[in-house]
Amino acid sequence: MKMKSQFTRRGLWIGGMSLFLVTILTILLFRNTGSFIATAINQFGPQVTEVETRVDAVYLNPLTGSASLRGFFLGNPKGYESPSAVEVSSMSLKVVPSSLTTSTIVLDRVDIESPVITWEGSLSESNLSKIEKNLSSSANSKETQSTRKVIIRSLRVENAILRVKLKGLTKEHMEISLPTIDMKNIGGTDGASAADAASQVLNQVLAKSAFALKQSPDLLEKGLKNVVDGLKGLFKK
Repeated sequence: MKMKSQFTRRGLWIGGMSLFLVTILTILLFRNTGSFIATAINQFGPQVTEVETRVDAVYLNPLTGSASLRGFFLGNPKGYESPSAVEVSSMSLKVVPSSLTTSTIVLDRVDIESPVITWEGSLSESNLSKIEKNLSSSANSKETQSTRKVIIRSLRVENAILRVKLKGLTKEHMEISLPTIDMKNIGGTDGASAADAASQVLNQVLAKSAFALKQSPDLLEKGLKNVVDGLKGLFKK
C-alpha cells in the first residue's frame, strides 16, 4: 500500500512537471510567434516583391487571433528616386486561431490606417505597377504556389495619402487623399498565396490611385503650369 502511494505521488509529480513544461513551452511559443512572422516577412518579402520589404515588429495572440504589425516598409525598384512605395506605421488583423496550424491561414479582418503610398513615374508605368508585376510573377511561380495559402475575408484601407510625382508634370511630390478601399473574400474559398493576395490588394490600390490622379484638379493645374514653365524655358534659350 505504501509503495502504491509512492507510485501515485511520483505519477502525480511527473504529470504535474509535464504539464508545467508544456505550459512554459506554449507560453514561449505564443510569445515568439510574432517574431517568427516578422522574420518570415523580412526574409521572404524581398523575394516576391523584388524590392526592400520589412516590418519592425509583429504582435500576435494565437488564443484570440488578435494581431498587429508595426513599421511596415515597401521599398522602390531601382531607377526610382522616392525612398519607398508604401509605408504603414501600424495595421491590425484578426486571425482565425484554428487556422494557424493548417495549410490555409484565414484572416477575418485586416485594417490598414493612414498608409503613405508613393506613385512615381507616369500614369501608364510607375513604381507601383512595377512592384505589382513582380508580385504577379511570383504568384505564378511553382515555389510560391506550393506555400501556405491565405484567405482574407475583409480588408479595409482608410485615410491613405498618395504622394505623386509624375514624369513631365510634377517636379515635387504632391499629396492626394485616397478614397477608402474595401475588399472582400481575397483568396476565395481555397485560399491564395501571399504573393497573389498582395498582388490583388496592390492592383486595387493602383486602380484607386489612378482614379484619384485623374480627378485631381490640383494635379492638373500644377502639371499644366510646369509644362508652360518648361516651354518658356525652351523659348528663352
